[in-house]
Amino acid sequence: GCAGRRLGIAANPVVLTLLAFGMIATDVLAGGGSLALLVVVSAARIADIALTDGTTRTSINATYQVLPERERLPIQAAVEGIGVPVAIGISGVLILVLNALPFALAATIGVTAILCVVWTWSSILLYREYGPALVAALRSRPLLSPTSALDATPADGAIARRLLVSPDARAARLGLDLLTTISPPALATELQGLSEDQRPDVRMSALTGLAAAGDSAARARLASEVRAALGAEDAAVRLRAAIALEALDAADREAAASLLSDPDPAVRSAALDAVHEGDGFALEPALAALDSARTAEAAAGAIGRLGDAILPALAHALDVAGSPAPPAVLRLVRAAATHSVGRDEILARHVGHRDRELGLLVMERLTAREPAAPDVARELDAALADDAGHATRVLAALAALGQSGAQLQSDAPLRRALEDELDLVRRRVRAGRVARHGAARLGSVLVELGSGRSSGALAGEALEVLLDPAEAKVVGAILLADLPGPERLRRLPDIPTDGPADAAGWVRDLVADAGGDWRSPWLRACAIHAAKARGVLDLAGAASARALGDPIVDEALGEADGGRG
Repeated sequence: GCAGRRLGIAANPVVLTLLAFGMIATDVLAGGGSLALLVVVSAARIADIALTDGTTRTSINATYQVLPERERLPIQAAVEGIGVPVAIGISGVLILVLNALPFALAATIGVTAILCVVWTWSSILLYREYGPALVAALRSRPLLSPTSALDATPADGAIARRLLVSPDARAARLGLDLLTTISPPALATELQGLSEDQRPDVRMSALTGLAAAGDSAARARLASEVRAALGAEDAAVRLRAAIALEALDAADREAAASLLSDPDPAVRSAALDAVHEGDGFALEPALAALDSARTAEAAAGAIGRLGDAILPALAHALDVAGSPAPPAVLRLVRAAATHSVGRDEILARHVGHRDRELGLLVMERLTAREPAAPDVARELDAALADDAGHATRVLAALAALGQSGAQLQSDAPLRRALEDELDLVRRRVRAGRVARHGAARLGSVLVELGSGRSSGALAGEALEVLLDPAEAKVVGAILLADLPGPERLRRLPDIPTDGPADAAGWVRDLVADAGGDWRSPWLRACAIHAAKARGVLDLAGAASARALGDPIVDEALGEADGGRG
């Protein structure tokens, strides 16, 4: 377990540090051209390969498991996809620099030893952090019932205390969580002593721990301390008060509601993390916090816990949202993750929102294991018809731009934008059909249908069994992975007879968007560049695009005007 993890993380750097200092000694005593130095260097290389594969890689991969699921893959991908190649590149540059020195061998060995020492120290720090992180990961998984308690050792109590008094909000909240499941007598005695400390942040930390363990007198004192801390000039004191809200009852949390609008984003985030179901006073601050990237995650969590209290705000935000929708509206819809009849009624009205990205998000939020209610199903079916028509337009435009004799290099950004738009339609159709028919019935079939694997043919057959023929034909035409473009078009609704007839016509149609069919500023900006290169950017189309008032479109028009000038 943990002992093996310590060995796995530290073995490689410790062994290589010893061998690096052995290289220094050998270079001094036997010289750089000696066989002894070659033996030590070879031993170091062999040890590095053996330990990297045998201990380091497996131990490091295991440490990723203590991270929260939403952080684990991005962090691991960043380390392995960016960190490792960058480190290799820096190493190469360093070697080139060292080789240019007159004492290249000695410098290389010395730098290697220094880096090995730093590596060893980093491995020690990593293992020290692994213990608390492992506890956090275990607490986040439903392995214990809420009423179960752990048999804690004095060392466990010391870890809980260190976390509780940490200036980091997440570490302090973890300490608070631990105190709800462990209760070593020595820790309770120590917290009683700290509750009389002269420092307000230390007092609140101790009282928070006692309140979390069920001490009602400590909870009353904590509420008084939090109220006194509301006007503190020191943000660290207000942060501690915000963390302490977790251990208070609803009335005391409401009395400290000003922390939800604190000038310091860390304080606001900590207060939002303490919001409970039924805390209606937190609604407006949580909605306001969605506008800031620094507090959006905590605000989304608070909104999710508020449940149906957010429904009036959700309905208003969706009713007034234009195209493209503000980021705060998208965050609000993502946060509305709790299924309820009222929520689904509001979301169903906006499945066909002009902002197709927002409509996609709405469909994803409507997804459940069981089929949608009849009124929601009607909205989803209408959205499928609109998506099928839009897919027809996108495919027809791509076909025209791809015809021999019509292809221009300047059209490349527009073609890529159209392909992205087609991918958006696919995601909308997939999400809409799963929401319409239920994830239990259709989810796995639609995943296989667009996977491009050999099972796609079987998924196509299953689709024809599960859906009526007309619906299955449209869904298959959009989602089948290997279907040629002409065949997709043949299966989809016909293009209106008054539609564009050639590539230049489609470019002009995308710029003007007179019928409001495209509704994508990015598509329009790419079309403006293509129209300028083709010489078909007319005043009427430019005026229509400028009326949109979108900064991306305006920038493209400005570049086009500059080119004409």
